[in-house]
Amino acid sequence: MYPELGQRSLILNILEPAILIVMAMLCSIGNILICVAVYRNPRLRTSTNLYVIALAVSDLLNSSIVMSLAVGVLITGRWPYGEIICNLHAFFTLFSVYVSPTTMGLAAFNRYIRIVKSSRYPRIFTPFRSKVYIAAVWMFVAGYVAIPRLAGWTSYGFIPGYAVCTIIHPTDAVKIAHYCIVVSLFLVLPFTVAIVCYCKVFKTIKQHNVNMASTVQNAEHDGQISVREIKITKSLAIVVLAFGLCWIPFWIIAVLQRFTESVVPRNVQLLCTFLLFFSSTANPFIYAGTNEAFKAEFRRVLLCKMNDGIIRPVSSTGTRKTSTVRNEPYTTHF
Repeated sequence: MYPELGQRSLILNILEPAILIVMAMLCSIGNILICVAVYRNPRLRTSTNLYVIALAVSDLLNSSIVMSLAVGVLITGRWPYGEIICNLHAFFTLFSVYVSPTTMGLAAFNRYIRIVKSSRYPRIFTPFRSKVYIAAVWMFVAGYVAIPRLAGWTSYGFIPGYAVCTIIHPTDAVKIAHYCIVVSLFLVLPFTVAIVCYCKVFKTIKQHNVNMASTVQNAEHDGQISVREIKITKSLAIVVLAFGLCWIPFWIIAVLQRFTESVVPRNVQLLCTFLLFFSSTANPFIYAGTNEAFKAEFRRVLLCKMNDGIIRPVSSTGTRKTSTVRNEPYTTHF
């Protein structure tokens, strides 16, 4: 039993794991719904939604491995799983911390090309190339996490304040080099890319002054921006905002804990962990709240309704017209 965990009050002993259990369940259910929705609905199988799926998969890894093992720590007050599981847990903890912002930055660049440089979009973001971009980013992050550990430059260990296993630096020089790299590469760079891209995107949208009623049917053919593309962009921009609200405090706490002489209280360290977990939990609710296609598909999945693959828009007379998904001009299949 670690003092940081063993000295908790009865209320905290109950409340902390209960909160984490709820977050893990909501995160798992929400991100599974995203994957199922895209699988069931061909209209959601776009190149942009590949990045949404990638974020959902990384969040599922977070909930199924990182969160679930952390629940056991908060219940028992110790690391009960052994060294091998600690190494596995540390790898996925670090992987989820690094891969989510980089994937988010890649999604922002996708939106920039789609809205601002739309003529280049079909060439740069084909379905195959989009998969290659995601695979390359994920392999780079996995390599950055695994190679220093396998080479013996760093080690993994259990940090009671965070209630997770994570990286242990053998020297101050290694620690400084590590944080210079990860903060710049996995926080500053992707957030800067996202902010710059979305500023240019929304400036372009404002300049176009889109007539939503007239461009919905012709956006792909006349170069204008469709209402659907604007909604997708706003949804992903809100994800970036939510990331910022969670991840900037997360990194501030983490850096203070590693580099300052003052002791960061355990509750503050645990808040750091909870912010990471909350970010993964919030994403499906953002998609459902800002994207009508996801919201409708979530509703059909939860109500066990079959998706017949037919879109029936309401006509001006109030009747529903029938058109198959194959005729939808906006769908770029995976």
